[in-house]
Amino acid sequence: MTSASPKVTEKDGLSAGAMVNDFSITVGTMNGSGSQTSNLTIIRALFKMGIPVSGKNVFPSNIQGLPTWYTIRVSKDGYLARRDDQEIVIAMNPDSFGKDLASVTPGGLFLYADHLRFDVNRDDIRVDSFPAKDLVRKSDTPNNLRDYVANMAYVGVLSELIGIDLDAVYSALDFHFDGKQKPIDINFNVIRDAERDRVVVCGVDAGRRRRQVVLARGAGERWAHED
Repeated sequence: MTSASPKVTEKDGLSAGAMVNDFSITVGTMNGSGSQTSNLTIIRALFKMGIPVSGKNVFPSNIQGLPTWYTIRVSKDGYLARRDDQEIVIAMNPDSFGKDLASVTPGGLFLYADHLRFDVNRDDIRVDSFPAKDLVRKSDTPNNLRDYVANMAYVGVLSELIGIDLDAVYSALDFHFDGKQKPIDINFNVIRDAERDRVVVCGVDAGRRRRQVVLARGAGERWAHED
């Protein structure tokens, strides 16, 4: 049985509108891109933090290269079903970029890899990009694995933005790769570099909270970046 999540109040440095352990994340990628490892890392890290979480893969087609989505539901009450509202959407696929952008709930967060160069025409959500290909290019990832490991960039960015504990992320990778140090290090180094690439200005060290992840509603609140 999972114990109740601690409450967050304005005294904790977050507004009363902050969503704690109760929101959905959708990742839009391509079938066969290797994103499943990244998505399972997020799920397992949240679980290891003691947060009730569930995930579902959506395959419109099993043909490699066609769009696929993975939805993660964080629910303090333990609900498992997918929700219509998607507070966080991560876009890694140019073919579904427009659909992914349109699916973000007003007040939510849209993250996308910065090699996807499309116009973003919404002013009711927070929009941010991250250098997925650049981060993996600067790492020690073998050339033949770079397209797969690039997905780990959004794991690092998401970890910083909502407060997923990196120790839990590392533990999730250790489980996935059965303790094999080389693949653990390759993937975790990109996650760590992506997390460091995001310096978030907020009133609390949310990245070090235990047993909770936080999504604040409204641009410029939880996701105010320092240039």
